[in-house]
Amino acid sequence: MTRIVVGILMLLLSVSCSDSLTEETILDEFTDHDIGIVSLEVSLDGSEPKVTYGQNGYRVENASVVAVYEDGTRADVTLFAEFSGLPFESTGENCSFTVSYAGISVEHTVAVDSLDFYLKPRSVDYDFFAPKVFSGENAGKVFVGWNVVSDGTETESGDAIPRFPIVNMSAEEICITPVFKDLDDVFDMEDDVIKGTKEPLYEFYGIPKSVKGIGDYAFSRNSMVKAIDFEDGSLLESIGERAFYFSALQYIEIPKSLTKLGEFAFCSASQLRQVFFEDGSALTSIPKEAFSVIVSTEITVPKSVRSIGRSAFGMDVYVERIVFEEGTEIEEIDPNAFELDYSLKEIVFINPSNPYPPAGYENAWGAGYFGAKVIWNGVEL
Repeated sequence: MTRIVVGILMLLLSVSCSDSLTEETILDEFTDHDIGIVSLEVSLDGSEPKVTYGQNGYRVENASVVAVYEDGTRADVTLFAEFSGLPFESTGENCSFTVSYAGISVEHTVAVDSLDFYLKPRSVDYDFFAPKVFSGENAGKVFVGWNVVSDGTETESGDAIPRFPIVNMSAEEICITPVFKDLDDVFDMEDDVIKGTKEPLYEFYGIPKSVKGIGDYAFSRNSMVKAIDFEDGSLLESIGERAFYFSALQYIEIPKSLTKLGEFAFCSASQLRQVFFEDGSALTSIPKEAFSVIVSTEITVPKSVRSIGRSAFGMDVYVERIVFEEGTEIEEIDPNAFELDYSLKEIVFINPSNPYPPAGYENAWGAGYFGAKVIWNGVEL
C-alpha cells in the first residue's frame, strides 16, 4: 500500500515567542471590535506560547483571551494562526510551509514518500491535503479521505474518514494513508458517467480523471457531500441538470475540460461558498440558474464563457464581487443574470475582447437595483 510518512517533531511547532508574542501584539491582531466587544483581557499564562495544529486548524496555545461584551457577558476567544504556505507537489522530497501569528513564524517540514502530494490553501474551510495523481493500485479509483496513524496508533478508521488529516502534532511520526475505493463501490456508473451515489456517503470525493461526466441529479439533495475535487488531467466533459441541486456541497474546483454545464446544476446548494474553475477552462456557457442561491462572496467567470443565462448567479445574496477573467470573450448576459444579488457591489470585466459590454449593463443585468456597479476595462459604466 502506498503510504505517506510525515515525520514532525514538537520542536517544529514551538518557537521562542518571548520577544514577539505579547499582550500588545495579540490586541493588535484581534480586529473584531465591531460585534459588540468592548474590551479584551489577555493572559500569557506564564508558559511559552506555541502554535499547534488540531481539528479546527492552527492555533496559539498558552495564551488566553477573554472578550467582554456590551451586556457584560464574557467569552473565551480562540486565537488562530494564519496558514501562509503555497501549493506544492513533490515525490520523495521534504516540502515546507509555514504558519504565523503575531510575529510567530513556524515552519513545518513534510517528508513525502512515493506519492504526489498537494496542499490546497484556498481558505480556512478547506486547507486539506488531497492527492492529485492516482497512481499504481489506486489508478482509476475514488479518493474518499485519510487514515491517520500517530506513533503507531490509528486515530481514524472505518467509515469515520476525514476529508483532511487531523493529527496529533506532538507525535514523533505520523503516517497518513490515502483511502481509495473502486468507482463502482462508490457511484452508480454508466459509460464513465456518475449517475448517483451509493452508501456509505462521504464528505469528500476525489474523482479520477477517467470520469467523463456527472449526470443529472447525481448528487441532488445529498446532505453528506462537502467537497469535490478532480485528479490532474481530468477528462470531465459535462455536469448535468440539477447535479448538485439542494446538496450540502461547500467546495468544488471545476476541471478545464468541462464543456457542458446543465441548468440548475448547483442551484440551491446553499452552503456552496467556494467555486473555482481550473485555469484554461473550455466552458462557453453558464445556463439558467446554474449557480443560483449559493453563498460564495466572490466569483470568477472563466474568459472562455460567452453567454450567461437567466438568474445564472441570481439570488446569491452574499456575493459582493463578480470578476470576468482577463481577456473575457463574453458576448451575451441575460438581463436578469444577477437578479436579487442584494450584496453585489461590482461586476468587473478585465481587458474584454469585445469593445462594448453586452446589452443590459445599464441595470447591471438585474443587480443595479441594489447599487451594483459595472466596471468595463477599468471604467465605471
